[in-house]
Amino acid sequence: MTEPSAPEMLAAAGVAFVGEVQQRDAANVPGLATDDPTAIVRVERVVKAPAEVGLAAGVAVTLRLGSPSPPLSVGDRFLFFADGWIYAETIALIEVGRLPVEGAAAALMATGGPDAPATDAMHALSQDEVVTHAREADAVVRARVVALTDAAPQAEPREHDPLVWIATLAVDLAVKGDIGGRSEVAVAYANSQDVQWRSALKPKAGQAGLWLLHGPQTGWPGTAAFSVLHAMDLQPSIQLDLLRERGI
Repeated sequence: MTEPSAPEMLAAAGVAFVGEVQQRDAANVPGLATDDPTAIVRVERVVKAPAEVGLAAGVAVTLRLGSPSPPLSVGDRFLFFADGWIYAETIALIEVGRLPVEGAAAALMATGGPDAPATDAMHALSQDEVVTHAREADAVVRARVVALTDAAPQAEPREHDPLVWIATLAVDLAVKGDIGGRSEVAVAYANSQDVQWRSALKPKAGQAGLWLLHGPQTGWPGTAAFSVLHAMDLQPSIQLDLLRERGI
């Protein structure tokens, strides 16, 4: 039996929200027994919820975890799908699914949500993901790829080897971080199609946009000061307006 898609989970669930785990094996509903695995989760963004539930950003809810379901740790962030359980002074929900926050918005928006409010919420979440990723980046530049070279052309490939290449970026605007005043920066990336690296960003000749650069990866060959790994590390140049609005 195949796993339901993100849009299918959103359509089937009564409630969907992005939240961060605050406590494990705990509940904030008075008198609620915690024989089943539970967690207290703080809501960051409501994606879907009936008005009568009263779910809002900042609210801490008790979530009875689905079974089977991977364990949660304090600080974990997910897009949770749930059904109603207890609506009182505090809220308890029953988890029916979860997705990692990164990529969840794209997965839902690619095929369309069940209604406009949910789609709008996922668009906002997608923008939030970009901003968060930009804040975590060591540098953000507007640039174009002017050269691509193999970082270790003589090396014998190993299993799950990232096959590191270097992209040279011609920078016309440094948005964030220290690139030493250079007009060009070298950026390492995984050029392998191995399952471990297939989804990693692979710059193409002439590709231009906003590049969210991270520090060098441990064990990678070459002397590039930066690296890119995630598909989110390349954004359209128009996203510069969003980053400036958010203080980046």
